[in-house]
Amino acid sequence: MGRSFMRHKTVRIAALFLFCTLALLASGGCGGRGAVLTEIERLDETRQADVVFVAIQHEAGTGCDFYAYRRENGKLKLAWQTEGYVGRSGIADPTDRREGDGSTPAGIYSLGECFGIYPAPDNMTLPYTMVDEDDYWDGDSSSPTYNQHVKGSEMPDSWNASRSEHLIAYTTSYNYCVMINFNVEPAVPGKGSCIFLHCMYPGSQSSSGCIAIPEEYMIKALQMMTDHSYIVIARSLEALGTAASS
Repeated sequence: MGRSFMRHKTVRIAALFLFCTLALLASGGCGGRGAVLTEIERLDETRQADVVFVAIQHEAGTGCDFYAYRRENGKLKLAWQTEGYVGRSGIADPTDRREGDGSTPAGIYSLGECFGIYPAPDNMTLPYTMVDEDDYWDGDSSSPTYNQHVKGSEMPDSWNASRSEHLIAYTTSYNYCVMINFNVEPAVPGKGSCIFLHCMYPGSQSSSGCIAIPEEYMIKALQMMTDHSYIVIARSLEALGTAASS
C-alpha cells in the first residue's frame, strides 16, 4: 500500500508540474520570454498597442530572436516566436545611422505600409499593396519623396532610380513586407531608407538593415497587425528596457 501511495503521489506531482509548465509557456513567462514581456510592458509607447513585435539581436552574429505579442483582455500575451536576422552591421543607435551602412536602427517604431510581390494574405485587416514593375521605394536622399513608396512613371526626369529599391525585383524577401517607420515625417536626407520587416531569403544570414523572418511567420505578422502595432528593436535583452521611439 505504501508503494501504491507513493506511486500515485508521484503521478499527481508530475501532472501538477506539467500543468504549471504549460500555463507558464502559454503566458510567455518562461525564461527569456518572460523577461522580454516584463521589459516591453514598461515602455510607454507599447502600453496601448494591440500588437507588439520584438527583435533582439543574438550575442554573436546577425541572427535575432523575434517575438510577437497580441493584447488580449487588456494584457499582452505571446502569440508566437521565431528566429530571423538583422542588418549586416547589426543593430545600432539610430542617431548614428547613415544610408547604406547596413545597420538596423534600435528603438520603438510604429509599422506603416503593408505590401508585397504576392497577393495579400487571407484575413488581413490592414490595407495591402501588391507591387508591380512600376513600384519603387525612394532611396535618393536628394528627392522630395525620399524614403517613400513611389511610382517610377510618376517621378521627374531628375530622379535617380538607381538609388532606389525596385520592389518587385526583391523576390522572396519582399514576397510579404511591412514598412518600419524609421526616418519618416519628415525623412532626414541620408539617415536611411527602406527599413522593412520582410521574409528571409534562403541562404542569407543578414540584410542591408531590415529585419527578416521566415515567410510563414511574416504572413502571421501581417494577419495579426492592426493600426496600433509596434516593433521594438534592441541589441540585447538588457537594452530592451531602455528602448525609446525615434
